[in-house]
Amino acid sequence: MEWEEWIDKIVFIKLQDGQIFSYSKVLTYEEPFISITDRDGLPAVFNVNQIIKIKEERDVK
Repeated sequence: MEWEEWIDKIVFIKLQDGQIFSYSKVLTYEEPFISITDRDGLPAVFNVNQIIKIKEERDVK
């Protein structure tokens, strides 16, 4: 997967531990970390190995 392709997109992310982040904006990718802001605008950073699902949110209003 090319993680750079997610930058500036609004995404749904599911982590290995079951946490879900929806309507999150991907800010940066610097191997192996991806940084986002969640739906409340709070920052978060994940190792991409923690992510089991990522998809673009297409119904953002």
